[in-house]
Amino acid sequence: MAHGIAAQGLEIPIYIWYDSYPTHSGEGYEGRVSRVSPDSPYGLASLNLTNIRESDQGWYECKVVFLNRSPNQHKNGTWFHLDVHVQLISTSSSLPEMFSTGEPIKSQNQPSQIYAHVHLTTHALYSQTQAETLIHRSPPRFSVTPEDIIYVNLGDAIILNCQAEGTPTPEILWYKDANPVEPSATIGIFNDGTELRISNIRHEDIGDYTCIARNGEGQISHTARVIIAGGAVIMVPPTNQTKLEGEKVQFSCEAKALPGNVTVKWYREGVYVKEVAALETRVTIRRDGSLIVNPVSADDSGQYMCEVTNGIGDPQSASAFLNVEYPAKVTFTPTVQYLPFRLAGVVQCYIKANPPLQYVTWTKDKRLLEPYQTKDIVIMNNGSLLFTRVNQNHQGRYTCTPYNAQGTQGSSGPMEVLVRKPPVFTVEPDNLY
Repeated sequence: MAHGIAAQGLEIPIYIWYDSYPTHSGEGYEGRVSRVSPDSPYGLASLNLTNIRESDQGWYECKVVFLNRSPNQHKNGTWFHLDVHVQLISTSSSLPEMFSTGEPIKSQNQPSQIYAHVHLTTHALYSQTQAETLIHRSPPRFSVTPEDIIYVNLGDAIILNCQAEGTPTPEILWYKDANPVEPSATIGIFNDGTELRISNIRHEDIGDYTCIARNGEGQISHTARVIIAGGAVIMVPPTNQTKLEGEKVQFSCEAKALPGNVTVKWYREGVYVKEVAALETRVTIRRDGSLIVNPVSADDSGQYMCEVTNGIGDPQSASAFLNVEYPAKVTFTPTVQYLPFRLAGVVQCYIKANPPLQYVTWTKDKRLLEPYQTKDIVIMNNGSLLFTRVNQNHQGRYTCTPYNAQGTQGSSGPMEVLVRKPPVFTVEPDNLY
């Protein structure tokens, strides 16, 4: 355990002692401060201050500190005020024995001298002569205050608690928006002013409530703001966007709420984006709630929805559509395709395009094929070749190249087209048994 006494305004204590350690005296107090003797009628933590000077007048605080506790805990410390009264004594007069250890202090009224001696005690006020007076007084200090911001709903009931310590005991006053709080059917002040109770909160009850603690030594205040809580509202919703494959897309989703602890989640086609394997390494949700996908791929097209909430009311949501454009491309190339001899047949070109396919060019045996100038061959809407009546001349090696507004990603691989006679029945069942 440690004991220390500090004068108000000084950062360094004037006297410190720890059990089993040497004592420490602050600058200007060397040789003038010490603990009282064990047989003193004052407490063992009391301080003996000798050779009083005019500069010693002021506030003194005694603190007891435990090495395993914070030194700034509430209710730790006792304040005292030392009043030094000047007593003029003729230099030719004999001094009383009680001042024999005093140090002369010059005053403005020379050649008189001042002598004083004082005990600072944590147990009682003590006046040894008319030369000193010790007064135990302290300004207010808050021990309990309401939160700075209090969120409420209309119709709620709340209690604002404000407690202060000091000597003499501080008086507690309440103000709303700089005006004294007037008790009413729904507003009351209880427990010596320490509690302000509001029942059935209305719009006119919303505002700043200030607690003032005051006594003869000073005044302090604390303000709490009472605000109507509200669910999250989307202020800037996402908008539809079109991007080229490989670019970055960012969807906004800005929300406001009271309290402002807004949580934002994003979904793609109803699935949380963090759980979409194809997006996992390319998606980011920023602190402002916006969603970033970088880079976008062809398969990212779809609906994206943001959902916001602060725990009050139902979550709010807004959605937008992402359209990813890319040049037309061949997705699959079969190495062999068959056409039925003397029947209709199709050679497939497997294509994917956004924006939609515009046209497809074909080659046969490395030469450009002009279907519109060739009998029995038609290009279908999906880019495939339709042979209305297959013959042996249609056999060969074909490639297809798709195009859209963004261009093409290239041709298909070579496809071997073989003409074969279709299967025929050698034995047919009778029509009726």
